[in-house]
Amino acid sequence: MSKKIIALFTFLFLIFASPSYAFKPETFVSVVHFVNSDDITTLQNIKLAYQSSTPSAIFNDWLLTSQTIKSSTVSAYFQELLKKDKLQSVGLFIEPEEMPLDKMTVEKRKIEIDSQLNEYFKVFGNYPKFVSAPTMDTQSLNYLQKKYGILSFVFLPG
Repeated sequence: MSKKIIALFTFLFLIFASPSYAFKPETFVSVVHFVNSDDITTLQNIKLAYQSSTPSAIFNDWLLTSQTIKSSTVSAYFQELLKKDKLQSVGLFIEPEEMPLDKMTVEKRKIEIDSQLNEYFKVFGNYPKFVSAPTMDTQSLNYLQKKYGILSFVFLPG
C-alpha cells in the first residue's frame, strides 16, 4: 500500500511540477572579470581565464578601465576575441581621475561619462552594454541608459 502511495505522489509531482528555468536557453551565468592593468602579466592572466572558461561555454564579461582600453596590446586582444567568440563581452569601468562621480556636478559627470565612453567607442566601434563604477547615482545611470543604451550596471563591492 505504501509503495502505491509513493508511486502516486511521485506521478502527481512529475505531472504538476513546474519546469526548471535554470536550464532554459535564455538563462545564463556570466562571470565578470575586472581588468585594471595593461602589463604583460595581466594579458597572460586574461588569456588563461579565457582558455579555462571556453570548454564550459561560460559567458565572460570583461570590465576594462580607461587605462586598459588605451593599451594597444590589451585592446587589440579584446577586439580579436570579440570577433571570434560571441560568449564574450567587454564593458567599461568608469573611474574619473580627479574625484568620484557622485562628488561632481551633473554637468561634469556627463562630460566625464561622455569622455570615457567615447574612448571606448574609438577602440571597439560601439558602446558597451554594461558599465561599472566605484560610485554611481541614479541620474548618471539614467543618462547612460538613454544616451548610450547601457543595459546593466555591475556593482563591485569595495
